[in-house]
Amino acid sequence: MRQLLLAFAIVVISVGTVACFKQNHSTLVGGYSTVNLNNPPSGFIKAREYALSHFLTECQNDAINSDVKLGETLQGFSQIVAGTNYKIVFQVENYSADHLTIVVFQSLPDQNRKVNYSISSCQ
Repeated sequence: MRQLLLAFAIVVISVGTVACFKQNHSTLVGGYSTVNLNNPPSGFIKAREYALSHFLTECQNDAINSDVKLGETLQGFSQIVAGTNYKIVFQVENYSADHLTIVVFQSLPDQNRKVNYSISSCQ
């Protein structure tokens, strides 16, 4: 009897979890969420501007040189951490691939309400 109740509980939890995921269509907690590029949040806009003006100096990649030009933003994602990571996919010219993904970290505000940005990866 005890094993039957345990099996029943596992089935109920499994079915409930699957139904929840199908209904919500949400991302996993801690994962990246898609940014609506037609109406991006202000943090994404600032992170994009930061990437555009700092990628040549902060991207530590031998393939990125002064000939590389960032173009249109193709995709955007955000991830809440102790701050926010913005993953921005740019169309590029003069690069070994047709796109470049740059992750910009936006810090939490400091005691003076200043927010800092830095590039954490370029691929």
